Amino acid sequence: MTGVWPSARAVRPTPVEDVVDGTLVSMGVLGAVLTVTAVAGPLRAFLVLVVVVLLPGRAAVRLLPALGSWARWGLALTLGPALVTLGATAMAFTGVWHPLVLGACLCGAASLLIVHDLRRSGLPADDTRTHARTS
Repeated sequence: MTGVWPSARAVRPTPVEDVVDGTLVSMGVLGAVLTVTAVAGPLRAFLVLVVVVLLPGRAAVRLLPALGSWARWGLALTLGPALVTLGATAMAFTGVWHPLVLGACLCGAASLLIVHDLRRSGLPADDTRTHARTS
């Protein structure tokens, strides 16, 4: 049966989701700076919790174009903690326990994926400004 799945362009994340994802990347950078500088407190705890729960899931969900907005958010809320749990389980089984390294790797990779996708989605397929019209 053809035509069941909408085209990837039709279900791209909305501009609001792009702004939220960019904000998540910024929060991830701020959380990393607070973690590296050993600043403790409720701000760091909130930032790290939000980033660890949402950022890896949002990066993974951005790779799945055939989802609606609510489905993307629901899946991101479940995939983020699942990826962190998978990494923590792997660390426990190998006997190498470095949660800050795990968080840095997950959030760094997720941030790179989101930034790459934001840059890619911002480029039109055919930019008419580069073609000079002569009439």
